[in-house]
Amino acid sequence: MEDLVGLREGSSGSPVALQELWGPCPRAQRRIRDFLERVKKQLFRVGEDWYFLVGLGVLMAIISFAMNFVVSRVVHAHMWLYREIGDNHLLRYLSWTVYPIAMVSFSTGFSQSITPSSGGSGVPEMMVILSGVILEDYLDIKNFGAKLVGLSCTLAAGSTIFLGKVGPFIHLSCMLAAYLGRVRTSAVGEYENKIKQNELLVAAAAVGVATVFGAPFSGVLFSIEVMSSHFAVWDYWRGFFSAICGAFMFRLLAVFNSEQETIASLFKTRFRVDIPFDLPEIFFFVLLGFVCGIMSCAYIFCHRQYVLFLQRNWITKKLLATDKPLYSALVALVLASITYPHSLGRFMASRLSMNLYFNSLLDNRSWALLSRNSSPEWPQEVDPQNLWFEWYHPQFTIFGTLCFFLAMKFWMVILATTIPMPAGYFMPVFIYGAAIGRIFGEILATIFPEGIKTDDGVINVIIPGAYALAGAAAFSGGVTHTISTALLAFELTGQFVHVLPVLMAVLMANAVAQKCQPSFYENIIIAKKLPYLPRVRGRKLNSYQVTAELFMNPNITTLAKDSTLDEVVKIVTSTEAVEYPLVESEESQLLVGMIHRAHLLPLLQTEPATQGSKHQWRLHEVLTGGCPVEPLTLQLSPQTSLHQQGPLMEDLVGLREGSSGSPVALQELWGPCPRAQRRIRDFLERVKKQLFRVGEDWYFLVGLGVLMAIISFAMNFVVSRVVHAHMWLYREIGDNHLLRYLSWTVYPIALVSFSTGFSQSITPFSGGSGLPEMKVILSGIILEDYLDIKNFGAKVVGLSCTLATGSTIFLGKVGPFTHLTSMIAAYMGRVRISALGEYENKIKQNELLVAAAAVGVATVFGAPFSGVLFSIEVMSSHFAVWDYWRGFFSAVCGAFMFRLLAVFNSEQETIASLFKTRFRVDIPFDLPEIFFFVLLGFVCGIMGCAYLFCHRKFVLFIRANWITKKLLATDKPLYSALVALVLASITYPHSLGRFMASRLSMNLYLNSLLDNRSWALLSRNSSPEWPQEVDPQNLWFEWYHPQFTIFGTLCFFLAMKFWMVILATTIPMPAGYFMPVFIYGAAIGRIFGEILATIFPEGIKTDDGVINVIIPGAYALAGAAAFSGSVTQTISTALLAFELTGQFVHVLPVLMAVLMANAVSQNCQPSFYENAIIIKKLPYLPRVRGRKLNSDQVTAELFMNPNITTLAKDSTLDEIVKTVTSTGAVEYPLVESEESQLLVGIIHKAQLLPFLQAEPAIQGPKHQVGESAGGNAQGGKAQCYPRWGWWENTSKLGFQWRKQNVERREKTETRVGLEGLGWQTPEGVEGRMD
Repeated sequence: MEDLVGLREGSSGSPVALQELWGPCPRAQRRIRDFLERVKKQLFRVGEDWYFLVGLGVLMAIISFAMNFVVSRVVHAHMWLYREIGDNHLLRYLSWTVYPIAMVSFSTGFSQSITPSSGGSGVPEMMVILSGVILEDYLDIKNFGAKLVGLSCTLAAGSTIFLGKVGPFIHLSCMLAAYLGRVRTSAVGEYENKIKQNELLVAAAAVGVATVFGAPFSGVLFSIEVMSSHFAVWDYWRGFFSAICGAFMFRLLAVFNSEQETIASLFKTRFRVDIPFDLPEIFFFVLLGFVCGIMSCAYIFCHRQYVLFLQRNWITKKLLATDKPLYSALVALVLASITYPHSLGRFMASRLSMNLYFNSLLDNRSWALLSRNSSPEWPQEVDPQNLWFEWYHPQFTIFGTLCFFLAMKFWMVILATTIPMPAGYFMPVFIYGAAIGRIFGEILATIFPEGIKTDDGVINVIIPGAYALAGAAAFSGGVTHTISTALLAFELTGQFVHVLPVLMAVLMANAVAQKCQPSFYENIIIAKKLPYLPRVRGRKLNSYQVTAELFMNPNITTLAKDSTLDEVVKIVTSTEAVEYPLVESEESQLLVGMIHRAHLLPLLQTEPATQGSKHQWRLHEVLTGGCPVEPLTLQLSPQTSLHQQGPLMEDLVGLREGSSGSPVALQELWGPCPRAQRRIRDFLERVKKQLFRVGEDWYFLVGLGVLMAIISFAMNFVVSRVVHAHMWLYREIGDNHLLRYLSWTVYPIALVSFSTGFSQSITPFSGGSGLPEMKVILSGIILEDYLDIKNFGAKVVGLSCTLATGSTIFLGKVGPFTHLTSMIAAYMGRVRISALGEYENKIKQNELLVAAAAVGVATVFGAPFSGVLFSIEVMSSHFAVWDYWRGFFSAVCGAFMFRLLAVFNSEQETIASLFKTRFRVDIPFDLPEIFFFVLLGFVCGIMGCAYLFCHRKFVLFIRANWITKKLLATDKPLYSALVALVLASITYPHSLGRFMASRLSMNLYLNSLLDNRSWALLSRNSSPEWPQEVDPQNLWFEWYHPQFTIFGTLCFFLAMKFWMVILATTIPMPAGYFMPVFIYGAAIGRIFGEILATIFPEGIKTDDGVINVIIPGAYALAGAAAFSGSVTQTISTALLAFELTGQFVHVLPVLMAVLMANAVSQNCQPSFYENAIIIKKLPYLPRVRGRKLNSDQVTAELFMNPNITTLAKDSTLDEIVKTVTSTGAVEYPLVESEESQLLVGIIHKAQLLPFLQAEPAIQGPKHQVGESAGGNAQGGKAQCYPRWGWWENTSKLGFQWRKQNVERREKTETRVGLEGLGWQTPEGVEGRMD
């Protein structure tokens, strides 16, 4: 019987052993086995991406740490030799200079002898490669060793040469990634996929930065800003994963090497947390940004001019061509002689290393004020506790040494960057910017020695180190044209308290630098004459008239399908191109695909024998013999706007290596004017036009941010007063439980009912969150009236009523506020169009909507960074760097105004974080706690999946149940009132609400859960009574119950709020669903932290005996970020947690928890917003979740609707009239012919009807109007001829889909959102794909 087989219950014939049926829990056993089998396949399947991403991060971290270790030992040996050699100045001078000369000469000679590609930074070349240009051998693994050894020697020269390693490490990481990609291809047996290779390169760029600084956030953002003009959210995820692996390993190795006690920031600061700066200082931070912008322009201009001088001067030109080590030795001699400590180096603190330079400049104390009361002697050795002694000279003063440092390092850094050896150029400008900020802060501290006195008499001493931090971020941001330098400054220091002033300084510096000069990396591209098309710098009003044909090279060799065999042979033998564009015909020049020369030659060498010798063979006949044609997924029209096809310009157009065209020289775009007077006049004219020209984008971006900040603050102000009134009524009504119950429940019921009724009576679009619909709109789908301004009032009033219910209903405002901001942005776009008389531009509208999504989050939390990242992750699958900049600018304006209004309303003393925490800075957590943070992330991921599953099932249930279905269809306010009654009754404080801390508001919930202290340990020694009112100093009293304990109340809160939040989200009123899950996650983390604090009451003992008490609030922060991240499937929740609390000390453990939660959630459930799209059946094509090994075989035709109505250029008039009158489409796809179905463009029905209504009179009555003499189309809009050539008035598409071999991500992520093109989600997919 055991050998016999049966059938599973309900199966279609799959046999199963009877032994399984008789065993205990057979179904559970089978499910567990199936689950383990799936896990095994996912984890150990050869070739899966995550193996390579982990390996890339870990390997680069090990290399980075090993390099730092070796270099530090060599530098210490050099300094020891310099100290011990005696007082002989000649010997000292020789010991100081010969060492760097030898290192630099060897670095240059060794690297250049192996390969010239190993010299320099490597970032400019990577920018060129990622733009689509092939640089042969640049990513070859043989360059790896040369660059690694050369860079080590460069760094071993110390601060004498003053160079870093960021750029070369990006290059090293990219070389390793390319090598791993080739290993993957050979191991799996896949064909070489350029898209996959680029994905690994983008992730590698993030890893390069992350493993140098241990900063994953800024690594990813730096790769986004510098490496490309457009990026995919999928690459963003991969970059984060690999960067976190690298940063974690890099910092872990530092702990194992006893350099740090735990995983912490590299440069620890002690800036004030309560009032880090006074409000008037904002002006000085912005002024510092302007100064840094001017200085960065001067630096870039001087650098370019000096490099061009070296290329023209016959001496240096000959040296660099024939004897590069000699040139390097001469430059090193000059730099080492100047930095000799007993000479000019005494006034430049030249004994400090690069890290000590930065550490000293971040000092909180004012050196100018310190030197007034003391005159310290110059120590024999560097004193780590008093690094400012190195900057002090009794005759020169602090200001003298800082100014001398700035003056000398300006040209010395430029000189050092010309040495042809592996070296990074970011860290020098970062330290140089810190010196600019330091002298700026010292001047302010001298002018205001007791701080800036405000109206309330509060005095806070100015911190020069904060200005040094802002200067470092602003100057390096101006030089590199990036914003991520601000985030890097915070990750390096571990404090987030200066987020807004530093961001404003960086934005100001970038605004100045980008208007005047290219970035440093583009500077090098110009100097090296690399094939690279620069980005469009701005959105000028007339720049949309610039078309692609101005940049195209028309002299290209093509093969037509109707070409004869002789013509094909002649072309192939007369040219040496690797591949040829295949066009439909010589006349149409419609691009069909690419033919590789290697595939074409064998067919041409085979003599055709099937037909007679007189038969003229055509190319399309030859191709049927087996020559593969590589189809193209897009096609660029000469009439396509430059802004419409910005990303394609970098991949397809001009300036490629070997191009025969004559593109405009990049130097002409930024070259200086010959006369100073004309320069000044032109500059003033440009400023005038930029500032006062009606309709420029920045007006709208500033207005959008400021307006939404005012609305957000006003809404908070009104809601807080209403909630306080409700709580006052509840307290003052007496001890009558019935009256108290009624006062507690009637109020939210009335507000919820009014919110539902009012909003739904005006427009049904005002209900819910709004984010799912915004995702659909930004994917290209048109939802009529959803962004109409009439919805605005309904949503504002309804959302205010929702928030006024307080924590009873437990809902937020993030989603609705994003919808509100998008409505304002759309309205402002229409105002712009009417004011300027422009045509409606969907691209500009989408740009404003993307910026609006960032502003929506930024003005709710005052968090610009997370606002921008949240808009990237949630709103779209591809993102333009230009939109990223616009989002940052508008989000910073909104966040600044929001926090400024809080200061004016006396809610805060200065612009600071909303939820201030007091986490330890020195040792915020012990190393073994990393495991518990990751475990917490796993728990939050499981809980997030359960929440998403239950939410979807419950919503589908109430839509299927006839009672709730009827209520929602006929009487929504009644349904809302019933739900509010249930929720309010449960949260009644003298009932079940007593065990859920229901008297706390949403903000107080989060504030209490972030408490440093362990409530479980506190309750052991005390049994506090439940206060009559909420005690702000002891919020944990609300969670304590003598019979229930802390664990009981927290568990009860989690159990009840799980289904209560799901129930509340079904109310058809304006409401946000992010804040509830954020607080719920904080509760999960809190109970997790309390359990650990109870198990380890004195902390986790490590080998060295150091004990640090566990902080449950840190786990609450990680839980909030992880659970909300798993529900929304975003990483930006981690950054939001840091911006809300103002501290960055837990960056890696929180990020690892968020990644773990996301990994679990994304493999099991769609996100919350995709859930809503599924339930509402909105037209949306989901993202592809991963890169499966067989996903490249999935083609676009599987998702296309073949039954679409098209118009062919050779259609007769009767056919056209029949098509137009029988369909209600707004626009029709225009194809070349019914047979080829090659897409030409889109023709609008409104433009076609007048032509059809006019009777043709030029030709005879029997003539069928079709393609005739046509007309001359210009810019995609031709002059209209009513009697023929109707198809000439066609909006020409900039891209065209092919059905074959279109990779799945391209198919899903670059979609055409017009109903006429027939995109559909296939049946059974339900809005997502596994």
